[in-house]
Amino acid sequence: MAKINYGVAGIRQRHYRVWIAFENAGSGEFDFVTAVDALDDMFTHIYASPVEYEDAKTDLDAAKAAMYHVGEMRDDSIDVSVQDGDSIEGNEIGKTVLGKSGTFSAELINSTPDIINFLTGLNGHECVVMLEEISNARLESYDGAMLETHEIIVIGNVPAMLAGLTDNVGCSFSFSEKATGKNIAISMLNVEKSVSTVRDFRSIEDFRYEEPIDAPILDAFYVESENSFEATFTFDGQANPKIRTIKVEIAYDDSDFSNIVSTTYVEPTTGSFYVQPVDQESGVTYHCRLSGLDHNNIQKTPYSNIVSTTVQ
Repeated sequence: MAKINYGVAGIRQRHYRVWIAFENAGSGEFDFVTAVDALDDMFTHIYASPVEYEDAKTDLDAAKAAMYHVGEMRDDSIDVSVQDGDSIEGNEIGKTVLGKSGTFSAELINSTPDIINFLTGLNGHECVVMLEEISNARLESYDGAMLETHEIIVIGNVPAMLAGLTDNVGCSFSFSEKATGKNIAISMLNVEKSVSTVRDFRSIEDFRYEEPIDAPILDAFYVESENSFEATFTFDGQANPKIRTIKVEIAYDDSDFSNIVSTTYVEPTTGSFYVQPVDQESGVTYHCRLSGLDHNNIQKTPYSNIVSTTVQ
């Protein structure tokens, strides 16, 4: 279960790409049900235990293939908000909120006559909106592997999609425009819906856009001599050319590796290595683990298994 943690991990500027699926957009246009079914499959894999990231990414790509890529938007105009809706005043507990009001809006600056005419004809149609974080520089840890991750916001009733529904899972689309002399034409896209809970209006998830490489296997780790360890490992460097270096970490009496006493780097094809010098202490257990790094020294494999040895 997610926790509220102190930190700055979520503090960043967000830049989104906008995708929209419209119901009854017309003959020969993208099919609304196809997009909704892909989103249903996508969230099914995201909510699986463990999360099925690779399948979810495949479904995300399928959803994008069935939705309109709308743009160019004014970057700071893309807005998603959920506010309290109707409320009633109780005689003891006071104000009780009966529902929420969700809105999405964005300013389209690529307002060609064809685009304007198309969107004008969809005014009042049901739609589902998806915002895809654009930046490819955000890395998140998945069992140690630092993988490209993007935030995805789906504006639609995801719980209803997961229940197999395709009707009334979206929101009503509204389109307006403004053309001013000496300025570019601005088209405003609006979506609004009154819902019982926030989840009925939008869902936010992190998606990883790459898969981790298989971790190296640490076969043996033992005391070779005073202040020296030896280890052997298995890793198919030829099959995984993206991994340029194997990182070796040794921890002092700590299998959580919060007390690392030695870090060494070896070639992926060596298969064995020595770690020295390490000031060994008699009776202390030392733990070793491996990970694979790419050419930028970014970890792209999960951590290996841990092997331990005790100095006699």
